[in-house]
Amino acid sequence: MRSRLAAVEAKVGMGSSDSLPEGDENVDFQESGLAGAMEDAAFDIGQVRRWQDNNDNSLSSQPASQRSSRKWYGPMPFNACVAALPSRPDCDWIVEAFLQDLNWFCGCLHAPSIRRAYDEFWKDGNDLQDGMFLSVLFAILSNSAFLLSDERLASAPLEMVSIRDFASLWFDCSFASFHRCDGLAEPSLTGLQAMIVLNYAFHLSGNSKTHRSMFAINIGTARAINLHLLGSQMTGSVEDVLRRELGRRAWWTLVETEWYFTPYHRYSYVAPHQFDTSLPSLTDDGSATALATTNFTSLTYLLFTSRSSRVLYDLYGTLQPYQNPSYDAVLAASNQLDTLYASFLQLGAQSSPHSPTHYARRVIGMSLAYRSYLVHRAYFVKSLSDKSFSQTHSACVDAARTILSFFDEGIPSTFYRLWNVTIWLVAAGLILALDLVKASSDRRAPVDAPARRSRLAALVSLLTTLADQSGIGIRGAKLIRHLCSMESDIMAGRRPSLAGITRQEIIRLVQSCRRSGGETDSGEIATASTPVEQRAEGFADYDAGNSNSENNMVLDTGDLDEFMFLPSSWAGNDDLDTMQLSFNIEGTEMTERDHFLDFFADLRP
Repeated sequence: MRSRLAAVEAKVGMGSSDSLPEGDENVDFQESGLAGAMEDAAFDIGQVRRWQDNNDNSLSSQPASQRSSRKWYGPMPFNACVAALPSRPDCDWIVEAFLQDLNWFCGCLHAPSIRRAYDEFWKDGNDLQDGMFLSVLFAILSNSAFLLSDERLASAPLEMVSIRDFASLWFDCSFASFHRCDGLAEPSLTGLQAMIVLNYAFHLSGNSKTHRSMFAINIGTARAINLHLLGSQMTGSVEDVLRRELGRRAWWTLVETEWYFTPYHRYSYVAPHQFDTSLPSLTDDGSATALATTNFTSLTYLLFTSRSSRVLYDLYGTLQPYQNPSYDAVLAASNQLDTLYASFLQLGAQSSPHSPTHYARRVIGMSLAYRSYLVHRAYFVKSLSDKSFSQTHSACVDAARTILSFFDEGIPSTFYRLWNVTIWLVAAGLILALDLVKASSDRRAPVDAPARRSRLAALVSLLTTLADQSGIGIRGAKLIRHLCSMESDIMAGRRPSLAGITRQEIIRLVQSCRRSGGETDSGEIATASTPVEQRAEGFADYDAGNSNSENNMVLDTGDLDEFMFLPSSWAGNDDLDTMQLSFNIEGTEMTERDHFLDFFADLRP
């Protein structure tokens, strides 16, 4: 029995820590990986695997702790949910604001159908009937409370003082209604729509751990109701055509999200040969659309993200866990995204720079730019010193600039807290900062170096104050700040030039960010003229999450301490209240806070 158990543990990677790979030389896939490893550390994805973090608990047959903070988990009867609804006038306004301002972002809802179902729900006045639509309604209310812009709410004729205070409660009501109406036992398109609309609300309400399970369930639900077998047929009654189109929207929203992360996961729940459902083509106004159209429609965001995600899947989806795509394949995928981006640039501009379609255009532009970087990600560090990868260097730097340029044009400040927007900003900052560090090591400076340093300083400030509350913004800001400080030290001669940086050195760097300098008292990125002692003192003041004074030590800026950069040191998140029990990679028990997308934290690249 012991030998069989040992064989199983070895197969799934649950052996002793001595058997775990210690460096790039012990795995088949060697990512030349400063950018990739920095992202893994900031995003808490990639190499951070749950087998390492929870190797004693994952297969336990014991029930989970009863001290769960998931408020929805207790019984929430229909009457309690109805009591949480806003007044009818307020509800009318919120739903309509969602359909106008946010529906393009959620992907799966058909505005005219929602309006009809909403009117049907209220048809008997206050004599409301329980049903799965109530879950959809609360999902709409929760997303609106989380994401409607401050400007939109400031002019709203609402009786409620602040709908933001109800965002998490409405999430609870939506999820509870889904389960109360047997959403798992009786799969339906309406129930699936509710869970898809809650996508961002899961994380904004602190329920990332729940979402990691629900995402796989959502794909299973979609298959159970045959959303993967809808084909491209557009014949039949109006109701049948619309029903199939709504199914296509839901299916592709799930698939797009799944394929988006194949560069990190290197696996997928869905492969292209496993379904025949075509992309949706019927817009909310009833017209057929194509990606090449110059007019923004209700499907524009979903179509661009779906097609670009397919490029990512084709490049990464069939690779082994540590396998790198060939450079020819990377360039071919890059050309596909360039063609897609060219069609995106044909979208006509709207009259008001603050219109929802303007915001949507900027978000699409940021998303496409980030995916362009993902295509080249494994070759970016090589491109810093090897001119044979110059196309990768240009593509990554251009992607970073594009992300920040669209961001500067303006999106609602509420979007800053979305995990994907924060990922885009952190990636852009890492690319530009790494390019500066390598340039300083080569005793040169990019033409835009002063402007770039100023932009990175502003980005660090934003990430530490306004970005997502899951921890990725803070972790990313620390890494960017440290890279900027590293560049200034190299330029000032306080640190030797870097011949190269390995993944292990990056791991050490993350740990050092909790103990060494990187920020001045004023919150600005340290420059070459800032004394080392001042940078260290300022950074210690900033890192409020580290209460152990023994760790607030200053390391020699020319050395890489062996205890630096452990991924477990990034577990703390000062912005969330939910405490989780976890284990660091050495197996010692520790306490961590729920952080960015725990849904993805345990998955291999």
